[in-house]
Amino acid sequence: MTSNKFQGDKKMKPVVGIGSDTKYGKVVEVCNGHVIVKDSQGVKGNVSFRKIEKSLEENK
Repeated sequence: MTSNKFQGDKKMKPVVGIGSDTKYGKVVEVCNGHVIVKDSQGVKGNVSFRKIEKSLEENK
């Protein structure tokens, strides 16, 4: 079975959910194409699904 993410489907599916810990911080919101994370200092930032996926692949 092939993945939809490289077949012209603009909507990527998140591989993390609210509360997931990533190297960028804890996910506090999932949006269209990106997630909002909060780091240990309480600073929020946007991270694309692609960056999240790449960081998870590096950890395998």
